[in-house]
Amino acid sequence: MRVLSTLIFSFIFLATQAQIGLEHIYNYSQGSAAPMDVANLESAGKKYVVQSNAWEVNIYNLNHSIYKTISIPTVNLIDTNAYDEYTNRVFYIKEGLFDQDAEVEFMLMIDGYNSVNNNDTVITAIINETGSILFKQGNVRPVYKSTDILSSIFNTATNGTKMILSDSDYPSTAAYVYSLPGTLSCDPCGSITGFRSPSVVNSAFEMENSPNPAQNYTNINYQLPQDVEKAVLTIYTIDGVMLKNYTIDQQFDHLRISTQELSSGTYLYSIRTDKGEVQSKKMIVIK
Repeated sequence: MRVLSTLIFSFIFLATQAQIGLEHIYNYSQGSAAPMDVANLESAGKKYVVQSNAWEVNIYNLNHSIYKTISIPTVNLIDTNAYDEYTNRVFYIKEGLFDQDAEVEFMLMIDGYNSVNNNDTVITAIINETGSILFKQGNVRPVYKSTDILSSIFNTATNGTKMILSDSDYPSTAAYVYSLPGTLSCDPCGSITGFRSPSVVNSAFEMENSPNPAQNYTNINYQLPQDVEKAVLTIYTIDGVMLKNYTIDQQFDHLRISTQELSSGTYLYSIRTDKGEVQSKKMIVIK
């Protein structure tokens, strides 16, 4: 009897302590190859990303309230009269990668197919949250290391951030290298939206500044990988103009920066290690 009572008590305890509850349901229609994922924005943090239809991207806060809705400019990207079937896929949802403003941009790949004459097309574009097309190139697609690990964009130690697109032929016969104005906050990136995957990057490092917004000073807290001895912390304007460089190492875990010489506004700060790894984030200065 005592054994039975113990088992019943254990069952009740586990049932009350280990429940998995449905939190929210996101609905979407066909037309997206990957209709939902998680993005890690440099300033706004983690967000749910849902393609509710083929030509709209909805970004939600973690409490499931809407953060941004981005309409994809269909007519300026693909001739929907020439292709009766199409899918698209969103990559690299970022704030400071494809330009230097505070808005959200992302890479979009469109696969179009004409079922009558068996023609197809691939288009890769960079879209701003306002629907503006920052970049568009036909017959190219992002580069993968494997089926789900992107390697299309990467940071270098001395030559900035690069974007590689391959032609849409199979097998590919050409690759195109572009320079980007920003830096990739995860390199390499694990998921399609550019969210760092711990299983892919073992040398990841963290950083955060506080207070943010800052009035008189801010502390940039960081933790370098164990195999990195030194790194460079750089302050930029939102337009990408370099203001100051600081050398940091393993002896300290933060850098205190005075904002007396900075005007009110949004700034970027990045840490670049001697191995080419880069983290970038935004800070706000108020006076």
